[in-house]
Amino acid sequence: MDLLDYFRGRYTARKVLTFIDQLPSHSHYKQEIQQDDELVHQLFDESDDEGLPQESRPPGTEWRTTERLLAGLTDAVRQLNNDLLAVNGRKPHSFKPVPGPEFAYERLRKRADQFDLDQLAAAIDRSPSRRASKN
Repeated sequence: MDLLDYFRGRYTARKVLTFIDQLPSHSHYKQEIQQDDELVHQLFDESDDEGLPQESRPPGTEWRTTERLLAGLTDAVRQLNNDLLAVNGRKPHSFKPVPGPEFAYERLRKRADQFDLDQLAAAIDRSPSRRASKN
């Protein structure tokens, strides 16, 4: 893509922004954005959530075989370290596996699980023993 084409009227601003959004996270532009303290503060101030942002997960387009294998290797080394600690009578450390990309089916499964929990909570609230204990 030639950026001059935008100024020549061949590309719309929307198309240029789409190209920018599709840059890989290791591009110079994305790295500079991730290191911009002012932008981070601005985004943090505008967010509704209290505290730090959610743990980020890599996009599926950047989760190739190499990344998947390195994540698996990292998790295996951490588990091996815990096993060695346990064998030698020490308390193993807790660790979270390296997060991979989140796909649509995982989000659907989370929503379904949450729906099931909500249904269960509603059923418990309506149970006769629950109503009796409230009185």
